[in-house]
Amino acid sequence: MFDDTPYTPADLSNIRAVISTLPFMSESEAHDMNTAVNSGQCPTHIAPLYKICHSDADLYKKLLLDPFLLKYSVYGFFPRAYELTYLSDIRAEIRYEVRSRGHVTIITNQDSSLVIKPIQNSREAHVAGIASKLEESDLNNIPR
Repeated sequence: MFDDTPYTPADLSNIRAVISTLPFMSESEAHDMNTAVNSGQCPTHIAPLYKICHSDADLYKKLLLDPFLLKYSVYGFFPRAYELTYLSDIRAEIRYEVRSRGHVTIITNQDSSLVIKPIQNSREAHVAGIASKLEESDLNNIPR
């Protein structure tokens, strides 16, 4: 049974490291994950974290029993989201929306909310880099 004990900093580091590599998953890793799901070896909601079963069996067992993972998916492990989902006495709600700039995940409780944009356009990092180099006077010249 899941004991409601928050994950250790080492657990969170391991989980977040796996999450950060999801957009770059190799075909081989995707095949292994899909095979594990299709064979019943890995529940669907844990599939993004399947890689952990090979590196930390105890953590993987904890993930298997975690009811919050079922509700919040990997989004519950994002730093601010973790506070809202696992550490707060007030349980958060999660919803998924499509907005003009793509899909977002919104986690809210009565005190705060958090918007997570899981996938960004491949050009956004480039555009953000250019924007970060603009002077304040340049920003005033951008049409609004």
